[in-house]
Amino acid sequence: MAKITSMDELRARKLALQSEVKELEGLLSFDDPKQSLSALTGGISDEFISNKQTQDGQTKMAIKTAPLIKGLGKSLLGRNQNSPLIAFDNTNTSSNILETSLKLGTAALVGSLAKKSIKSKSWRNRILGLVLIYALPVALKYVRKELEEYQKNKSVSSLEKLI
Repeated sequence: MAKITSMDELRARKLALQSEVKELEGLLSFDDPKQSLSALTGGISDEFISNKQTQDGQTKMAIKTAPLIKGLGKSLLGRNQNSPLIAFDNTNTSSNILETSLKLGTAALVGSLAKKSIKSKSWRNRILGLVLIYALPVALKYVRKELEEYQKNKSVSSLEKLI
């Protein structure tokens, strides 16, 4: 470190250090989470994270799942191996994530309704809660099975028409 000979040099150095500290505080305060995470990880996280605008106008950080799964798939496949341990099909990644989140949301909603119904003082609401817990999953499995059979039959009949 160079010697400071005058008071003006000391003040200039102090201002420079204060501005540098403010920049670092701004970076570490996570005002822009993507930029802060990028600085902390040395830019490694940039390809996996994006900024998205919400309906409120706020900026939120979102994870890009496709590059993450592709990177995981490449690391599991290995470059010199002929037969991979695990192979990933990345074509329907976003639809699978959406489908899974909808299933989890529906399960949480039904569970919450059932819990409220069972805690109710009315015997009708308690019976409704028990029906939601025990009968609804069976009914949903039956409906799913019927829809799959219907879709299978439709696809077979459309293939027959083509042939």
